[in-house]
Amino acid sequence: MLKNQPYDNNVYMKLIKFVSVFLISNVAFTVTNILLFIASLFLAISSANFIIFAIAFIAYGVSLITTMYVLDQYKEDRDLPVFKTYLIGVKKFWKQGFIYWLPVLVVSIIVCVDILSFTKLEFVKWLIPIFVIMFVITVGLGINMMYFKIKNPQGTWKDIATISVFYALKKWYVSLLNAVLLVLMTIVIFIKPQFGYLITPSIFIGLLFLNCSQLHKNKK
Repeated sequence: MLKNQPYDNNVYMKLIKFVSVFLISNVAFTVTNILLFIASLFLAISSANFIIFAIAFIAYGVSLITTMYVLDQYKEDRDLPVFKTYLIGVKKFWKQGFIYWLPVLVVSIIVCVDILSFTKLEFVKWLIPIFVIMFVITVGLGINMMYFKIKNPQGTWKDIATISVFYALKKWYVSLLNAVLLVLMTIVIFIKPQFGYLITPSIFIGLLFLNCSQLHKNKK
């Protein structure tokens, strides 16, 4: 004989809560990247708007580490106030998010500019793989540092950087996967901004966080 499930334990309510966490996190992600959101909606991707997009991407790292923090907290408390938790994450990790993301942004700009330049020069096209490798390692390092800082908020910069570099190089294939995920998330944002901001950020960031948590599960 079937029994009525308590309201809070109802499978549909759990699903609704899960979806709401993702949607609210995505809204918070969009608000944090409001300049990028506006730029992706109204500006064409061209060299004329390059500087504007570069500036708009500055807050990207803050939203990445903060969304990762929300997802990490959600694992411990399924009833957490999502937006409040996001604000707490911003307050705790905005500086680290900016610092860890800045090298990724700088390397991304360099790689994009150089690849576009080198594709026109036949004799230096062999340098393109080197820039791609540099991008992958930088992304792997940045994502690892965000993860370890969330898991070890009292950890020193040296300790966080050391273990992040170690795994970014040793587990290079995970760095490659994380770089691909980050690029895909960014592409979706530009191709379909409404979908890319309101649906996919938490999915992609959740996969980034999952990769790190599995890779470093013995180092939490």
